[in-house]
Amino acid sequence: VRGNLGVAIHAIGDRAVRVALDAIAATKARTNTSRRFRLEHVQLIDSADVERMATLGVVASVQPFHAVSDRDVAERLWGDRIARAYAYATLADAGVPVVLGSDVPIETADPWRIIHAAVARTDDAPPHRPAWHPEQALSLARALWGYTAGPAWAAGEEAHAGRLVPGALADCLILPEEPTRLALSELARFMPEMVFVGGRLVNGEHA
Repeated sequence: VRGNLGVAIHAIGDRAVRVALDAIAATKARTNTSRRFRLEHVQLIDSADVERMATLGVVASVQPFHAVSDRDVAERLWGDRIARAYAYATLADAGVPVVLGSDVPIETADPWRIIHAAVARTDDAPPHRPAWHPEQALSLARALWGYTAGPAWAAGEEAHAGRLVPGALADCLILPEEPTRLALSELARFMPEMVFVGGRLVNGEHA
């Protein structure tokens, strides 16, 4: 904080989230830092701490594929608390900024499979299982923000990254169609036609 750096804290369980929020609250009370704090994973959170995250302006940096790959072990170990696990919609509805990532190499780095997991709450690969706690699914609009403008905002780089505006970094995809027109089953296999990094074409069709 003294160096004006944003702080990202890994907090998987509900106790870890609470300890991290206590530290962030104490830091904010004695400093005037404008940097954004981020909790990584937030795989289990107490209801009261959802409101604390929103009030403190703490970003939830989550990896939606964990919610579909860890579902069985989470149910086995967390019991009744599972209703508060991977609670992406609850966080977003409370006003907590929810940004998405991969946690590669633990999970897939494919952004469309991850977006599909956030929206469908199930793995796109066999065996095809029912959605797991679908009430915690993100809308496609929220998931797209969480994978584009959201991470840039969380890092304090929204002025020049994460958006298609003049002067911003030209890291972007040319898509064959509007993602909102796709069936949910098609989302995980969506392929860009072109990929640009820093304004330079790095691959052509089927990048």
